[in-house]
Amino acid sequence: MKRTLIGRGAAALALVLLASACSGEDADPTVSAGPTTTTVPPTTVVTTTTSSAPIIGDVDLGSKPVVSVHTEPAPAELVINDIVLGDGAEAQAGSLVVAQYVGVRYTDGVQFDASWDRGQPFEFVLGYDSVIQGWHLGFEGMREGGRRELVIPPDLAYGPAGAGELIGPDETLIFVVDLVEVRSPFPAPQLDTADRVVLPNQGGVFEGATLTESTASAPTLIVGDESAPNLPPGEGLEIYITFDLSQVQSLDGADLVSAQLRSHAMQIVEGTPFEDLGPLNAVRVQYESFPPTPDERLALGDEVACEADPAAVQLSCNVLDTVEQALADGVERISFRLRFATPTDADGEPDFALFFVTAQGLNEPGVFTLELGLSPS
Repeated sequence: MKRTLIGRGAAALALVLLASACSGEDADPTVSAGPTTTTVPPTTVVTTTTSSAPIIGDVDLGSKPVVSVHTEPAPAELVINDIVLGDGAEAQAGSLVVAQYVGVRYTDGVQFDASWDRGQPFEFVLGYDSVIQGWHLGFEGMREGGRRELVIPPDLAYGPAGAGELIGPDETLIFVVDLVEVRSPFPAPQLDTADRVVLPNQGGVFEGATLTESTASAPTLIVGDESAPNLPPGEGLEIYITFDLSQVQSLDGADLVSAQLRSHAMQIVEGTPFEDLGPLNAVRVQYESFPPTPDERLALGDEVACEADPAAVQLSCNVLDTVEQALADGVERISFRLRFATPTDADGEPDFALFFVTAQGLNEPGVFTLELGLSPS
C-alpha cells in the first residue's frame, strides 16, 4: 500500500507511519485474530479461471453460492478464479467494498463463516482495513456484479495462529465472494451553487507532511505525534495543503461572506491526539513548492483552531479572515499548514490523524475542500 516518498530519509518513516495507522483487531472471521497491518508482502499472485470461461454480464447476487471442495494439494500462492465477471465499478485501493461471501476450509470444505447467514453484506475499505491480506489482493481489480473464488494460503490468511475454533494453524481457506457495490468511503463534497464555490485542494507537488523541525517529508497527509518509533525526539508531523484561488479572483459582483476549510476524509485517528495535543490549528503559509524551506514555514496571520469530529471523520476550520486577506493580496494560490497546538507530548504513544481519499494516503485533490460562501454585492 505504500508509495514513493520525497527524500530518502522519509521513506522508512512514512512506511512505518502508514503501517502503524492500519493495525487493529476485529472479531469478524475475515479479519486477523491478532493485531495486523494491511501492508502486503511480496508474493506471487496466480490468477486462473474456472474450467469454462467466466460469464460476462449481469448476475443475480441474491443467492448463497455453493463452494466446491478441491482435491488437489493446497496451493502456496493466492489463486483467483473469476466465476462471473462483473461490469460495474472497479474495486481499487481506498474503495469502500460491499461484499457477500462464504468461507470454507480447504482441507475438508467445512464452512467457518458466511455473510449470507447473517443476512447482510460485509463492508471494508480496500487496502486499509485490517481484513486478511488475501482479501486485499483478491478483491483488487474486481468489478461490481462479479463473483470470485479466492484460495488463500496461510501466510495471506491467519498463519500459524489460526482464528477461533474452526480455523486451525496454517489453514488454507477458500472464499467465494460477490462484489455487491464499490463506492467512496467519504461523503461527496458540496457542489458549486449560485452562492457557494467549493475548491478542492490541489494535491501533487504542492502538498504533503513534514516533521515540525526537520526536513524529512512525504506525500501523505498525516499530522500528529509519535507516529513512528524513529521520529526524532520532540518532533511531530504537520501537513501542508494548497488551493487555487484564480476562479474566485475572477468572480465579479460578489462578496465573500464565509470560508470553511473542511475535510471529510479524516479516515484514521490513532490514540487521542485531540485530547493529548490540543486542537488542530490552521494557518496561512506561502511556499513555492512542497516541501517548504524552513524560511517558508513562517505563518502569515493568526492560527485558527479547527473543530474536529473523529467519529464522523470530519474537520472544519473557519478561515474567512485568512482568505479575505489572500484575495486582497491578489494571490492565485493559498496554502495552509495544519498542526496540533502541541507538536508532541513525548510519551512514546502514537497520537495522529491521517487524511486520504483513494490512493493509499497520498495527497490527492479533494481530501480537503475550501468552501466559500458568496453574496451579490
